[in-house]
Amino acid sequence: MDIHFLSKETAYIDAGVNLGLICSGEKSILIDAGIEVSVAKKVLKLINEKNLKLSGLILTHAHADHTGGAAYIKNSLNIPVISSFQEKPFIEHPHLEPFYLFGGATPLKTMENKFLQAPPCSVDICLEPGKQDLLGFAVDVIPLPGHTPGQIGIAYEGTLYLADALFAPEILAKHGLPYFVDIGAVLHTLGKLSESSYDFYVPSHGSVVENPVELTLVNKKFLEELLDMVLGHLKEPHTTTELLGKILREKNITINNPSSFYLMQASLQALLSYLVNTGKINVVYCDNLLCWHRNQS
Repeated sequence: MDIHFLSKETAYIDAGVNLGLICSGEKSILIDAGIEVSVAKKVLKLINEKNLKLSGLILTHAHADHTGGAAYIKNSLNIPVISSFQEKPFIEHPHLEPFYLFGGATPLKTMENKFLQAPPCSVDICLEPGKQDLLGFAVDVIPLPGHTPGQIGIAYEGTLYLADALFAPEILAKHGLPYFVDIGAVLHTLGKLSESSYDFYVPSHGSVVENPVELTLVNKKFLEELLDMVLGHLKEPHTTTELLGKILREKNITINNPSSFYLMQASLQALLSYLVNTGKINVVYCDNLLCWHRNQS
């Protein structure tokens, strides 16, 4: 783990996920907090070694690999934690994530783990989109919905911290069925990023890039191939579980725990809702089971 400076004012820390660090003199703001306390401790040690003082912590979205160390950092330094309005409830009440993944019911105990449920952390400042002064830093808050409803990116001095709006090709290949909640929003975000102009783009998973166009095209193509794969299996009606099994077999993915199953089921449901809402497939009922069927017209 180390701090990698992109310019005098912008850097990132490779901490399992790439954490952003923006600087002005001796002041700094950290963007995301890593998955757990042990990571947060190492991050604070690195920042201290650079004689930087943290003024605040921005959380781009509420997933545990980005928020797990937040409560420790907040309590250790007594600094404000900052997020979007939409992500605040999930940061403050992280039990909601396994709850909604399990269909709005009390989840299995095995789903209450560090990968789905970070320690709760109170949020002090909620950000609106746009250019603004944040603790003395002139930042631009960029909505990047799709991976979560209220995910945000932070632009500062020519660097855009992307959160999970773009994935490196190796990350897409590794996960096979990455987590999305809104496919239409993902496509809109990709289009917006392809037309943007910053010196550096820092994804949370993958390498820094200077031009986002190729990476946005890779992500868009991957998503379109997933949609085509789903459509290809729906010439006959399928339940969600039947369809998920076929998709996972086709992608050579093996699931061996409930957390992975329900994350991938949620991603599939995002694909299905997009296809229904765009008129590509229909909801039908087969022997009292809700099924999905390709539109034959």
